[in-house]
Amino acid sequence: TDEDAARDAEQRAATALTRAQAAVADVANTVAVLRQRCGDAGLDELTEARAAAAAAHAATAATAAECEHRRGEIVRLRQLDADLREQARAVDVEAAQAAHREESAAAEADEIRARITAAAGGEDSLATRRRRIAALAAAAANLLDARVRAANAATSARERAREAAAAAERAGFGSVEQALAAVRPEARLREIDRALRAAADRRAAAQGVLADPDTARVGDAPVDLTEPEAAVARSAAALAAAVSTASEAERRHADIEKFATRLEDEYAKLVPLRDEQAELAALAEVVAGTGQNARKMSLRSYVLAARLEEVAESASVRLRRMSGGRYEFVHSDAAGTHGKRGGLGLDIHDEYTGVVRSTKTLSGGESFQASLALALGLADVVAAESGGLVLDTMFIDEGFGTLDADALDAVMGVLDELRAGGRVVGVVSHVDEMRQRIPSRLHVVRGRTGSTVEIAG
Repeated sequence: TDEDAARDAEQRAATALTRAQAAVADVANTVAVLRQRCGDAGLDELTEARAAAAAAHAATAATAAECEHRRGEIVRLRQLDADLREQARAVDVEAAQAAHREESAAAEADEIRARITAAAGGEDSLATRRRRIAALAAAAANLLDARVRAANAATSARERAREAAAAAERAGFGSVEQALAAVRPEARLREIDRALRAAADRRAAAQGVLADPDTARVGDAPVDLTEPEAAVARSAAALAAAVSTASEAERRHADIEKFATRLEDEYAKLVPLRDEQAELAALAEVVAGTGQNARKMSLRSYVLAARLEEVAESASVRLRRMSGGRYEFVHSDAAGTHGKRGGLGLDIHDEYTGVVRSTKTLSGGESFQASLALALGLADVVAAESGGLVLDTMFIDEGFGTLDADALDAVMGVLDELRAGGRVVGVVSHVDEMRQRIPSRLHVVRGRTGSTVEIAG
């Protein structure tokens, strides 16, 4: 038993020895490698070098982690820079377009003002301008009558011209000009008349000679005068027809000259009336908002648009107060869709987004604030233009139920300022919170026999 135990112990010791020898060999190899790497340096120096290397490794690892983070940050900043550059370009383009539109609108407004000022004249009162416009309207009516008379005269002249052309054609001429060219002067007609009378005298003398018995006995054979007499008759008929045609052509030429002179006189009378009618037409286009008016704004719309601008400016002060500085009104004179006239549009500028949008996009509470601000702005403008006449009393019917607590506080603050300024503000509402904010109240109580009013302090 002892031998077996000793044998087992020997085997275990041999195994442990083998492992120890292998470990020693590994350590020897490691020591050799370390001695080769470290050289002749001492333990303290190597320890310090190891600590320095470990610190450098830790710093490098931290730097590497930070570098990766910063690479991501650089990529994000570059993307942000690209986005900002793109936005800047878009903003520059939009600013240029807005500046161009502003310049165009300003130029157009100046042109419209200049045209209206030039058309209205230098009168200082509305009554004077109305009288002047009424006089211009009467002149336009007279111009229309004159134009009708001129048209009738032109029609008559054309009829006379057609009659002259028909007469010239019946007389065998190709045109009125040829007929006028064939008209003989008075001296020539007298000369022709003298020639005819001389020919008639010679014919009478010849007939007298032929009637003499002695002449009749001349010659044995009778003379046939049928053909010469027929030729003479034809010549006389042609001469009479020519004289008649010449007389008719001369008469019609005189009529044409007379009508042409009348037409020129009537046209000369129409020239100042046409100039005045052109001025009236231009003024009418300005007043009616037609012609070269790109905005399609009538004079009434233009005046109302100017008044609406004042109301919007005054109302924006109230709306900014009630909306916490977010909203303000923007007057728009752009033409509407489907050819609708412009000049009386109101939009909302949202300070949070920097966007101008339609009032239809406002919520119920925001719409109530906008309506209240417009009413107060209109009251301010009326008071300013009426010589300080203040609208002392104002009634607001419902609308407070659409407001949240903050909006209600803002609106009530504005109404409290009005009340403190001496105005009476009447509020009709079913909101219970209003009871705490309004000191003087009237309660309408419904009953079987009807409604009654109770005063609550």
